[in-house]
Amino acid sequence: MRVLAMASMVAFVLFCVVNIAVAAEYHVKQDGSGDFATIQDAIDASIDGDAIIVHPARTTRTFASTGRI
Repeated sequence: MRVLAMASMVAFVLFCVVNIAVAAEYHVKQDGSGDFATIQDAIDASIDGDAIIVHPARTTRTFASTGRI
């Protein structure tokens, strides 16, 4: 029983570490020096847990989200 509890704890910790390591951080810079030039491209490429950093810029474009924001 004790071995099973220890194995469960190790599996849980590994699961948490893998989830943290998989998250990406995307930078949106209008001048093209970031990962993406538009917010929409960053949203389309992201998955749950990713962070999108939008750097200062002016735009009149709209964007669509699937509710992950």
